[in-house]
Amino acid sequence: AQIFANALARKRTDQALRESEQRMTLAADAAHFGVWVWNVAPNQVWGSERWQGLFGFGAGKDVSFEAVIARLHPDDRQTVKREVRDALANRSDYAGEFRAVLPDGSLRWIASRGRGYADANGTLIRMVGAAIDITARRQSEATLLQQRMELAHLSRELTQYNAQLTM
Repeated sequence: AQIFANALARKRTDQALRESEQRMTLAADAAHFGVWVWNVAPNQVWGSERWQGLFGFGAGKDVSFEAVIARLHPDDRQTVKREVRDALANRSDYAGEFRAVLPDGSLRWIASRGRGYADANGTLIRMVGAAIDITARRQSEATLLQQRMELAHLSRELTQYNAQLTM
């Protein structure tokens, strides 16, 4: 009877876990997030299909923290490494925006957040997070900045022109 009760409890737990994973996947897909988990000691990064696509990793490839860092724009690598290591050391959340360089050479802006989790001894064993493509937002910001600079330049030119007319 005890074996049957244990098997039934295990079946219920497995079903609840599958349902929870399905809800999480649906939410992440709806929000266009890629989900990732970095197991620190073995240095293995698991990423959802969307996360793998953000960085241009192929499905089923073994990914390490260094492989992720290698996909970042050279100007962003040290900052991201420092911020992630600081978050682990300080047991704080990580949040950052950086550029990823895909294998085809294209550039993508990514915003990522993560949280570290410790074992019973207090040793940080994993960081779990999400990432999203913010390239369109960054391009819009750059376009807006360029337009503001052009408007300021035209305004200065117009002011000089009006000053010349009044002379």
